[in-house]
Amino acid sequence: MTTYRRAENAPPTDRPTLHITSASLAVLWWRDVRITFTEPIELNELDEFAVAAVTRLGSLSAQDFEEFTGLPPLIFNGLARRLHSLGLLDWRDGTLRPTAAEDPSEMPRKAAKTTTASVDLVYLPGTDELLVAHEGLAVWERAGLQPIGASPLPETLHRTTFRNFISARVRQGRVAGLPANAIELTEGDDEPLTAMVGAHPEPPVPVCPVFLCAATLVLGEGRSQALLDASENPRKKSKKANRVTIDVSDAKGLIGRWAGAVTELTGKPSLVEEAMRSLGLAEPPWPSLVQDHSGAWRLSIDGRHAQTLSREGLLTLPIGLEICEPDFNVTMALVLEPVDDEARQLIRLDRVLQETLQRYGAGDSAIGKHHAGIREVGGIARLMSRAWQLRFYSLVYQAKESEHFDYA
Repeated sequence: MTTYRRAENAPPTDRPTLHITSASLAVLWWRDVRITFTEPIELNELDEFAVAAVTRLGSLSAQDFEEFTGLPPLIFNGLARRLHSLGLLDWRDGTLRPTAAEDPSEMPRKAAKTTTASVDLVYLPGTDELLVAHEGLAVWERAGLQPIGASPLPETLHRTTFRNFISARVRQGRVAGLPANAIELTEGDDEPLTAMVGAHPEPPVPVCPVFLCAATLVLGEGRSQALLDASENPRKKSKKANRVTIDVSDAKGLIGRWAGAVTELTGKPSLVEEAMRSLGLAEPPWPSLVQDHSGAWRLSIDGRHAQTLSREGLLTLPIGLEICEPDFNVTMALVLEPVDDEARQLIRLDRVLQETLQRYGAGDSAIGKHHAGIREVGGIARLMSRAWQLRFYSLVYQAKESEHFDYA
């Protein structure tokens, strides 16, 4: 069941940002997985000539090569050795020929070499996503974060080994963040998929550790950015809490789940009503909630809405709305947009108060009660009444002091 509440802090509004304040996330991971990649090798003019000659003639000797090109056998030997090592042609008895498995008419005009590299992988069973962790996993392991629980793996993975699982995903191109030239998992030892969990005794059903996480999600049209913060079990008493940050921007399914809670809210009037009640509004008509061209979420309020919302804080500051789902909480920022004169006047009052706090909050100068902005919102008395309502007591005392000792 989804619930809503006012958050203590709102995310930044310079970019469409969501704070995942809490998430229970099942995670499997593997360090230093060896993957084989192919890298294309461009053939030079002599390479292409030799391949074309063998294609047309069926073979090419050093003598033929010298006759065609005027180049000595020494050059041919180096060329032949190279084409043979690339697997393009067979070099036997001083003559280049098609490879045994190659039809001369189908010989490639480009070669490729294979290399291996180590990558760190993260698997998220909740959204069935396997992705490359470009950094962070080493710190994760060193930190020794303790899970807060365990989650059963999907039945389709119960009898899967590590090699079968990773190999299939590499062949299918289903490893997010892995270059397209990855072709296979390099040969090595195999183990059960969940061996890295190290559960003893082994549970009857394969399980995955669940960690307590938070995240910052910056939404973008092309690619969103998501930084995942994993932390210690809050129930574990520790003076030094470990935190680890991992970039999971390639986990589109996970990002979609988190952002989907906001999309669902903005698309259903019944949910908007429930959310507005959590902010203290009691009756319709409810403010409209829309996302503007910059991606910011704007809440259009009238004077009645502004009066109610002003009890909790400055109307010039975004309001944090926390959406509470069963396995995660996401906070969005609501920028208030006035739709009538009363709301505009109340927001203008708070803007002047905010400017006054920034200018005189340090207490090192007298408050300019004759400032044009203060006069426009009803004068110093009204401004200090609003400051008192929001418990900015030091500013009120400062204004009183300025009034009593202003001999200018």
